[in-house]
Amino acid sequence: MITHTRKLLLMATALFALTAFAAIACGGDGEDTGDAEPTAAATQPSSEGEIDITGIEELADGKLLVGSDIAYAPIEFFDENNNAVGLDVDIATAMGEALGVEVAFEAGGFDALLPSLDAKRYDIVMSAMSVNPERAQVVDFIEYFNAGVGVIVASGNPKNIKTIDDLCGSKVAVQKGTVQVD
Repeated sequence: MITHTRKLLLMATALFALTAFAAIACGGDGEDTGDAEPTAAATQPSSEGEIDITGIEELADGKLLVGSDIAYAPIEFFDENNNAVGLDVDIATAMGEALGVEVAFEAGGFDALLPSLDAKRYDIVMSAMSVNPERAQVVDFIEYFNAGVGVIVASGNPKNIKTIDDLCGSKVAVQKGTVQVD
């Protein structure tokens, strides 16, 4: 992986940790102050804390292009106006604000996200992707989300499915390119 991408990922991790810390540290005491809008100082990084993106090739155009399979509510999905929304969009937007760049999400097939990242079609990928050894050999992960794996069966579980082994010989469906395929 190229050095600039590693630097971007490290900055994103630091930003995420800083944002989480700030959210915890700035939590209210339960009293409503009546402020309708946050102050400009609260929403903008200080000159001391600004992130220097000089030399990061992926951000030279002033944009952070995020590849995502935008079909996993509430993490990432399209709203009624066909806008990308959800946790990943909120995190990427906060990253963009701290980095001083615009953020755009581009929908892509889940199984094509990592090859597209490798081909530099995207600057980063955010799509609730599980870390596995094969993927970790190709890209650097920032683990910020952990999803479970489940099996959905017909109402009443008429075939008495209790474990993955009970599916042997049955037709099943999984999303192409996911860890569930294995």
